[in-house]
Amino acid sequence: LPIILKGISTTFAVVETAVPAKLATPQLYKEIAINKTNIDFIFYPQLNYLYYNIPLLDRIIGINMITLFYACVLTILAIVLAFLTGRQRFKTQTNLGLGDDFSMLQITRAHGNLLENALFFLILSFLLETAGQLSNMALGVLGDIFIISRIAHAYGITRPEAKSIFRALGTAGSVLVLSIQSIWGLVISLSWLANNNWGF
Repeated sequence: LPIILKGISTTFAVVETAVPAKLATPQLYKEIAINKTNIDFIFYPQLNYLYYNIPLLDRIIGINMITLFYACVLTILAIVLAFLTGRQRFKTQTNLGLGDDFSMLQITRAHGNLLENALFFLILSFLLETAGQLSNMALGVLGDIFIISRIAHAYGITRPEAKSIFRALGTAGSVLVLSIQSIWGLVISLSWLANNNWGF
């Protein structure tokens, strides 16, 4: 499948060759500006990728910056919790497992619970941002709520006896964000599948 490069001399026939027949609609051609030597795509979310999601090379740089930001923040938080877990292991002389120290269990679960939830959040955030159907504001609000929720949960679960309103709020916030991402993703994917013969 040819990939059209911005600024390369071409003809309209190349466009018809590079774009699959199922995508070569009058609406698509209206979004293409052509002169004698250059062809430039005026992009909308549904036109960012060619068939089978092969990206145009001049659109690779700069995408998924929102997901990258939250991935970095969550990684830093995970590193902090990993350090605290290691420190607790040193204090309790627990080389493997949890031992009999409740504080060891608390910090281990704070670290593990973060990783369990962050994995799904980042996958969904990446896919939603790539799909281009959500605004940056929506992605940012969901990301901020998730980060605050994870900090609250880590703080709450490490309180005495792990009883804290922050733990409950952190759990609720995380579940809320993941639920919204999942439902939104399903709406986008099912809408696309319904309009494209379910991928066939």
